[in-house]
Amino acid sequence: MTAYLLHSKATETSMAKFISVWPEAAEYLGIRSKSRAYALAAAGYIPVVRLGRRRLVPLAALEALVDAATERALAATLPASPSNWSEK
Repeated sequence: MTAYLLHSKATETSMAKFISVWPEAAEYLGIRSKSRAYALAAAGYIPVVRLGRRRLVPLAALEALVDAATERALAATLPASPSNWSEK
């Protein structure tokens, strides 16, 4: 029984780095449609690792994807140089 508990804890720890495409990754990205989440994963917009029939999303890759999108959005909305920023 002890071996089972150790194995279970090790599996739980290693699986914490991955989340499923639906519903966890979709919820993280604000996607409400199951088919849309899988379509984005199939198109390569959501990074996935396939283990048999399961599609898992590395949490670090998903966070990096969101961070990069946030950086692009901020860069598009802010002026190019701080000297052009208005102080309020």
